[in-house]
Amino acid sequence: MMKLPACSVVALLLFVLLPSCASDDRLVVGKPLSPGDVVVSDAGAFALGFFSPSNSTPARMYLGIWYNGIPELTVVWVANRETAITVAGGRSSAPAFAVTNTSNLVLSDTDGRIVWATNVAAGTAGTTATLTNAGNLILRSPNGTVLWQSFDHPTDTFLPTMKLRMNRGLRYGGDPATFLQAFVWNGSRPLWRSGVWTGYRVSSEYVLNISAIAYYTIVDVADDTYMSFTLSDGAPQTRFTMSYSGELELRSWSDASQAWDVLGSIPRRGCSRYGHCGPFGYCDRADGAGVPSCKCLDGFEPASHGEWSNGRFSQGCRRREALRCGGGGDGDGFLALPGMKAPDRFVLVGNRSFDECAAECSRNCSCVAYAYANLGSSSVKGDSTRCLVWAGELIDTEMLGDNVEGSEILYLRLAGLPKVCCLRASVVDDGDRN
Repeated sequence: MMKLPACSVVALLLFVLLPSCASDDRLVVGKPLSPGDVVVSDAGAFALGFFSPSNSTPARMYLGIWYNGIPELTVVWVANRETAITVAGGRSSAPAFAVTNTSNLVLSDTDGRIVWATNVAAGTAGTTATLTNAGNLILRSPNGTVLWQSFDHPTDTFLPTMKLRMNRGLRYGGDPATFLQAFVWNGSRPLWRSGVWTGYRVSSEYVLNISAIAYYTIVDVADDTYMSFTLSDGAPQTRFTMSYSGELELRSWSDASQAWDVLGSIPRRGCSRYGHCGPFGYCDRADGAGVPSCKCLDGFEPASHGEWSNGRFSQGCRRREALRCGGGGDGDGFLALPGMKAPDRFVLVGNRSFDECAAECSRNCSCVAYAYANLGSSSVKGDSTRCLVWAGELIDTEMLGDNVEGSEILYLRLAGLPKVCCLRASVVDDGDRN
């Protein structure tokens, strides 16, 4: 039995069986979908049906959704991507996709065995499944209640208006412990991490062409926190896809070239990959920095100069001077490093002002850094403040530059700092802000 890779881009490998007839935008009880039939969204943007890899013998079939008006077949969602349906010659029956009397969507193979199902526990008569013009397959009860939708179960594609909640999808998703950062994962190993959320809601990071923009949004309302993106009016078809190699790519359809243009991808090559510069190292990719490179945080030096000079950074950096917390002398101070992507492995301390956050770290000798943000009208589980503190190693830090969404001031604990310092930015000493 063939299995599609969990994060494959199937658009380049597939062809669709020519439809014998076109249906409207919905499935109803008693009218199953068979190979050759398609459901088309009301404005014609997307289609739902059976497709098969062009090189499979015997035919291996999948049930999916694809762009209907684009000549290059581009599948955006697959129901049974890990369980293909084998269709051999001489079979008297065909696979079927249907709405059942128990309010479920069920995909059956040629022997009538269930390959995939929604497993909705509703049991309401009159349920229908509709394919929207956003590419979302929605199962609704007669009173309009959404029982299930494909947008809540993404495969390798993130479409406009899809709500990517913090704990699901694409192996790209948020940190469920804090809802403050997003990750790209390879199994349980992080490949890339976003900056920690600083309260921004909308980012117009990608300009598709001279008149089209993709708006990336973080929404935090009541008990729901999710990421989404929308397109400006007149924008071409645009999607995020997770490649087999673990890159989240933003792709936009070009009518001129009749192909998908890659506008950007994460993780970027080199030191922006998770933890590439090691403990207390950071990736400098601020504007004007040239090729992104690993550097040590102020007050640190490479743990192994030989490894560092040979381009191997996993050992990271070590302090030039040990901390003096609890001892005599000038003690420790906090150096303000602006324009940083905050490190991973932080502890979120709730309901703190800036001064209280600084004091939280200052009075604890094991605290090596802190960062603070007022999320304003946004919140994290009802708290509009965001105090982060770190103990132990600082990992996966970057210099992004000022005025970049996700960048902020990291307050780094160093030994013997004077109360006034000209290095990098202002100094906070023992919790008092200068």
